[in-house]
Formats: sequence, C-alpha cells, structure tokens
Amino acid sequence: MASPLATLTRADSHSVPLADDEEEETVYLSLELGAVDPNLLPHCASMRLVGLETPTPFLQLGDSVFRGLHVSTLGTELVFDDASPDGTTRSIRPFAHIEHKVLFSPVTLIPKLNPVAEPGAESAPSPRDPETTDAPASSSGSAPRQPTVARRADHSQILAFGTYMAYS
Repeated sequence: MASPLATLTRADSHSVPLADDEEEETVYLSLELGAVDPNLLPHCASMRLVGLETPTPFLQLGDSVFRGLHVSTLGTELVFDDASPDGTTRSIRPFAHIEHKVLFSPVTLIPKLNPVAEPGAESAPSPRDPETTDAPASSSGSAPRQPTVARRADHSQILAFGTYMAYS
C-alpha cells in the first residue's frame, strides 16, 4: 500500500503565507511498535523518524531500529485530551481522530561491505548472508531513492540503502 503522505514534502516552517482560500491541516498518525520491551521508551535518549512520506518509514529509538508499513485503520481511532486545565477533575475530551497508522517491526542494521556502488548498477548480495536468493532490484532514474530489496531463502527481506542493510 502506498503511503497516504507520499505527496507531502518536509518543511520545518512555512516560508510563504497561505492564501485566503487555503488553510493549514494537521494530520495525526498512530505509530504502533508491536511487542517491544516496555523499558525501551522511557530510557530512550533520542528518537528519529525517517521517511514518513515513503512507503517504508524507519524509526530509531536509541539503538533500536524499526521498519514501518502504512495501513488504514479498521475504523476511526479517537485520541483524547485532559479537558480540565487544573487537573483536579477527571474529564476528557476528543482531541483528534486517526484513520491511518504506521505499524513498525524491529530490524537489524549491519554495515554493507561495499557501500560505494555505481548508481543504477545491480550489486551482488552481501557475502555475510549466504541465504539470499535474489539480487537486489536496481534503483531507476530520478525517482526518490528507495532501498533495494533482496529476498532470503526463509522469505525474510533484506533492505539495502546507503551504507547499511536492514534484516527482518
């Protein structure tokens, strides 16, 4: 499934004011990590989310790396906020509704043996992984750079990009 955010680009701030007929829209996504160690999140010094607008975003929490997949929710997820400003009463109000989420699964990154390769040229699978059966697909033309994919004998995938490969 293609990313619902594929047409968006990253912007830290708006440099051009919006026209009178345009309005800013905020979109909320649910990021699901699945079954992870409950002690991972409170002890993470940093969080990095890369490629949210691509079909396979990556999330790094401390030393752990996760590969994501965009999916539509079965219904609408509701996000609630504390409605009482002083916190003395227990009252909540709907804050947002979510119709898309990103499911993350853990991956292992290992350095590629030959990180410098010709653009568009197919490279052989890493000798570190003798189970690989298919050569990675080559990237094409001016399209956004996507990781190349190789399938192993046990049907798991290897994503190769930059100088690292992600095993799942």
